[in-house]
Amino acid sequence: MKNTIYSIIALTLLALFIASCGKDGNPGIPGGGGEDPIDHPELWHYDCQIKGLEDIYPAIDEQGNIYLSGGPEDVNSGITHFVSVDKDGKERWDKTINGSVASYVIYGDGKVFLSTADPVTIHVYDANSGNELWSKNYTDDYGFEWQPVMSYANRKLYLASGQFTVGVLMALNPENGTELWLRNLHDNIASSLVVKGTALFCGGMGKVTRYEDKGSSCDSIWYWEESDPSRDYIGFEITLAENGNIYTRGDYGVNILSAETGEEIKVVSLGESFDNSSSSITIDGDGNFYIGNGDLHKYSPDGSLEWKSDIN
Repeated sequence: MKNTIYSIIALTLLALFIASCGKDGNPGIPGGGGEDPIDHPELWHYDCQIKGLEDIYPAIDEQGNIYLSGGPEDVNSGITHFVSVDKDGKERWDKTINGSVASYVIYGDGKVFLSTADPVTIHVYDANSGNELWSKNYTDDYGFEWQPVMSYANRKLYLASGQFTVGVLMALNPENGTELWLRNLHDNIASSLVVKGTALFCGGMGKVTRYEDKGSSCDSIWYWEESDPSRDYIGFEITLAENGNIYTRGDYGVNILSAETGEEIKVVSLGESFDNSSSSITIDGDGNFYIGNGDLHKYSPDGSLEWKSDIN
């Protein structure tokens, strides 16, 4: 498998819920349907060449400009479309990149970053002009087989990648792609990466590890593993809340961990209906978290169920 795609059901459902809230907080269906249909006028739309079925992970900058990438309907075309529109939906630029579909984009300090597969290549563009600043083949140089997850912080580009049985965590100079440090993750296949300050949280295969960026090296601080990870294929996407806790999908529900110590604070049971769900977690500014399962559930910061929508 060359490209692992993780679901963003919770994010999609959250956006739908916000856009379709009716009387008394009950969801309605925009444009008609149901007992209490809600008609929301369209502000704008933009038709781009991204026609594939993969999930789209866009990025947004300080001015509200949006960056997104994806492929055409022909998934075997070997090209990626990379597009930027402003906050009003007006196209700023549109690029075509040789390389298998890249659907995951991040932004930082006036640059946008994405990766393509076959071979795994990091592409970096100027956010304003859309001009490519540099690109580098990490299959040739580092043996990458899967597209990495990326994060931008401390004026560094961080990559975490799984190579079947061995994971790699590394920091790059965003100006040219030069390696600043590299750490082997041994038997941990990285599927998620969150950075806050100099703390790096890497998750995958039922495990979460906190690392500390020391500038020219990286130290391991703590390590947590689910007690019986029989469903670790979910990928263990990590969400870091402002209250200092980590929320991640585990085998039995949502695991709440202390970001400082790695201590397991609580396991929030989601029930048997979530057994075949791999939706990720969205957290609002108050620490409430949302998770989708065909419908949408809201939980308080301590894991108490607040409500469940009837969106299906």
